[in-house]
Amino acid sequence: MKGFTRAVIGLGIACAIAGTAIPAASAAVTHQQAAAHQNGPAWNTTVLIACGARPTVLPPVFVLSCADANNQLIGLHWRSWTPHAAFGHGIQAINTCVPNCAAGHFRKHDVLVLAWGIKQLRNGDWYFTHLTLVYTQKRPPIHTPRSITYALTSRGPA
Repeated sequence: MKGFTRAVIGLGIACAIAGTAIPAASAAVTHQQAAAHQNGPAWNTTVLIACGARPTVLPPVFVLSCADANNQLIGLHWRSWTPHAAFGHGIQAINTCVPNCAAGHFRKHDVLVLAWGIKQLRNGDWYFTHLTLVYTQKRPPIHTPRSITYALTSRGPA
């Protein structure tokens, strides 16, 4: 329980830094709305830009290292998705790359996920500019902080 409490506090700090409140569930995107968004531009919401500049809403998987996919979020479950923030949880799978990345093993870490900060694309759509992960249990080794923020660009993770 201590790990969860710390994770929630860390998420609160991340939200405060982002100037974002966790929205009410009633404002969340439904899976039907997300499907409608993927089928055409009639429904507009803020997206995550995946590798290859593919816009996604409510992705179950999100790759953080586009070049080799050695760092990715899997099993994502989104609790809330609004135009200004998205909140969920999942697992970060990171390749140890020992003795090398081809022979390495993926280590898995439970995380809370907050997508925040928005910027407009040329076509008028909006995308999230930051993705903050808060480790709820064990963290990756070697000086990994309790939370980490990734910058996202219009081409995907930076």
